[in-house]
Amino acid sequence: MTPCCKSRKVSGVPPPADPKNGRSNRERNSEKRITNIEQGIMNIEVRYSIYYKKTERSDSIIRHSSFQCSFIRALPPAKGQPV
Repeated sequence: MTPCCKSRKVSGVPPPADPKNGRSNRERNSEKRITNIEQGIMNIEVRYSIYYKKTERSDSIIRHSSFQCSFIRALPPAKGQPV
């Protein structure tokens, strides 16, 4: 008896290459994802916020004072990244 011939995928075969540049779609997509992640990391804003509240009590007066200071610093883009 001969074994039954079934069509099955061969796992060692790479996906078909793009005729324009010889790379597979999977390689291009992974490079795009890596680039997007790097750009996201470089564009993170650093935020600092300080809030101070103070209550002073005396016999006849209750005085409330507050102070708030905030600033945002954007990190510069990496070399070769668009501004």
